[in-house]
Amino acid sequence: MNHIIDAIILFFIFFSFAYSAYFFVNGRRILSINLFATYFFTVALILFIFMFFQKDKLLIYPYFFRIISPLIYLLPPLGYLAYYYFFFPQKKFNKLFLLLLLPCLFQYFENLRFYMSDMDIKIREIKMYLETGNLFKYSPQFIWINPLIHVYLKVFMYFFFSF
Repeated sequence: MNHIIDAIILFFIFFSFAYSAYFFVNGRRILSINLFATYFFTVALILFIFMFFQKDKLLIYPYFFRIISPLIYLLPPLGYLAYYYFFFPQKKFNKLFLLLLLPCLFQYFENLRFYMSDMDIKIREIKMYLETGNLFKYSPQFIWINPLIHVYLKVFMYFFFSF
């Protein structure tokens, strides 16, 4: 069953990368097309990293731990901006929209200490996660905000940008 799921994920990864490359090449300076390309690339990247987020692979590839969570912050604003500039192509890019990337950058900055730590420390954190089975278990030396608050904020962003 795992092989079937891996094949399906690889299928979606391939087509997400293919669509993002196609849109980047054929975008010809059209902002909405380039935003769609960035959106598909982000989805492909999240799916690719998700392949390494299985329990048997986490200890082999500890560098992929805590990488997906900040990327999820990019999906709602990228989708919103792609559709916004698709329906209003005459508008120029508003630089205030870059503020929508702040939650993603904040969570990367929050996890920077973990990203820069030694392999042993990363493996210890992963073992703590695997032993408890709780995705929201964290050590306060690496994360400042409870991961559950990040989840609530991401869900809020999805609903906010959907409306």
